[in-house]
Amino acid sequence: MTCALSIDLNKQSPAAHACRGIAADSWWVYRHEIGVNGQPLPWGRVVHYCRSEVAAKRWIRDAETSVRADLPL
Repeated sequence: MTCALSIDLNKQSPAAHACRGIAADSWWVYRHEIGVNGQPLPWGRVVHYCRSEVAAKRWIRDAETSVRADLPL
């Protein structure tokens, strides 16, 4: 028996981003997958490092804007 699985590597699952200050000049951006209940899962992974909270929030805004631009109309 043959089984084929098609995976679109360019398609991202919905996610929520959050930033956390680790030190005065070290901010980490976390990506949390969205669970089946529509809430972010409690574990996340660091996807970006920034030197300030402003830069971290800007990165989150830009990342979320680019994902929305990729969604089909």
